[in-house]
Amino acid sequence: MNLRPYAWLFILLGFLSSIFIFYPVHDFLSYYEFSNGSTTKFVEFDSATHYVIHKFFKTLYGGRLQGTLFFGAIGVIVGAFFYVVLHRYFINKSSIEALRNMVRDDLTALISHGENDRVEFKSSFRWDHKQNGVNKALEHSVLKTIAAFMNSEGGCLLIGINDDGEAVGLEKDFTTLKTKNRDGFEVAIMTAIASKLGTPQCSKVTILFHTINTMEICHILVIKASKAVFVEERKDTKFFLRTGGGTKELNIKEASEYIADHWS
Repeated sequence: MNLRPYAWLFILLGFLSSIFIFYPVHDFLSYYEFSNGSTTKFVEFDSATHYVIHKFFKTLYGGRLQGTLFFGAIGVIVGAFFYVVLHRYFINKSSIEALRNMVRDDLTALISHGENDRVEFKSSFRWDHKQNGVNKALEHSVLKTIAAFMNSEGGCLLIGINDDGEAVGLEKDFTTLKTKNRDGFEVAIMTAIASKLGTPQCSKVTILFHTINTMEICHILVIKASKAVFVEERKDTKFFLRTGGGTKELNIKEASEYIADHWS
């Protein structure tokens, strides 16, 4: 929304508000502050209302020019201030909306290109759509992918998108959470990363949410780690790498060679 054509209206409203609201309020307060017999200018008025009305009409007929100019100037400043604040708010709002649309368009293009070494789709984090229930193994699959991205060149994990690139949403996942919304989902992801990959690895992850065809989608951006990242699995630790469009587990020899070469 562009408020620039209405700048004059804010200034006018500020001016009028100050003259017809704040100036009379000032008179009202002045009456009670000074009408204690110490001054004669209030003697002819039997009430604050009578006094304020008298002053109001005197202002209208130009009999209080100095006060009118003073309060009018204050009103202009206040009106201009509100214009600037609201103008910046709507500019920022428009910019944010434009960025959201750009991300949404980029996301649509990203999904249309399918999975590759930098992009992976997951239908859910813990809800098994085939078994129609919670499946903790799915969490492990998500964590493997995140670790593999960290051990490679980074990547993008989209949860709520099936292997065919169709949005299935996060609604079922939300039902399994204590806090059944985006915040609860983000906490669950970060908690799992901290638990199985290590708390320092949380800084390598940025979690965003989008809506596609009314479906909630989780967009996890993963950057390359500065050292090898292992996934804890029971009492063991495993090393995963992104190869092509999939995630591969490396044995001890392969992992040692890759680590020596990749982070040398």
